[in-house]
Amino acid sequence: MVEHGYEIKRGKYISVKAEGQKNYLRLRSLGNGYTDDDIVRRIAGELVVDTGASKVSDDVSDSVALSDSEKNLDLVLDIQNIIAKQKGPGYERWAKVHNVKAVSKTLLYLSEHGLKDFDDLSAKATEARDRFSYISSRQKEIETRMAEIKSLRQHIFNYSKSQDVFAQYKASGYSKEFFEAHRDVLLLRNAAKEAFKKVDGKLPSVKALDEEFQKLLQEKKELYAEYKPAKERMQELLMAKQNVERFLNLQEMQEQDFAKKKYNPSL
Repeated sequence: MVEHGYEIKRGKYISVKAEGQKNYLRLRSLGNGYTDDDIVRRIAGELVVDTGASKVSDDVSDSVALSDSEKNLDLVLDIQNIIAKQKGPGYERWAKVHNVKAVSKTLLYLSEHGLKDFDDLSAKATEARDRFSYISSRQKEIETRMAEIKSLRQHIFNYSKSQDVFAQYKASGYSKEFFEAHRDVLLLRNAAKEAFKKVDGKLPSVKALDEEFQKLLQEKKELYAEYKPAKERMQELLMAKQNVERFLNLQEMQEQDFAKKKYNPSL
């Protein structure tokens, strides 16, 4: 663990801390099989741990097949046994593809956050992903609406400022000479009228637009403050879920390897 960047603190119980982790994690909090003596015996392959969720034995055929809804993260805590033994083609295939250090960090993350049920982990990962997706899409909606408000507000001002000029233009019998002399103002008025046609219902007042703009601005600030933590939470949970699924796949590969050897000892 030291070679992989972990800090070790020894006292009555061993505590570990991964790089970037704030607090030490006491190994005994992971459940059965994590005292000093138990760890030594597990590395040596002399101790098989019952986590309470299922009994893990060297005879994989005796293990209970679990449905997705029954899988418990307590099973994943036994990954240290598999990594330490480094036996079987199942482990070898898995270790070539996946980073053992990353999985170890995932186990610490799950323990720190009290995530012991696979369904709970999946639900929280989905919830975090949906929340981040909402924040991202809502920010875009707010920015779009704020731009619309700014544009509409400007059209209202342009239309209001053109009233006197338009009255004179009308009095001139819509003279081409008058239009050319006041082209900019009259074109802005026409653009404002076109913009007003796209507004559903009654044209809002400048005051109402200002109030809406301020509310959107406040919501934007709140979402901005939440954006980075929400993104980090989503990434952590999705990575934890992915690593747990990889471990469960390793368990399945080991069962398959054992079954092959059982029925074909020459393998």
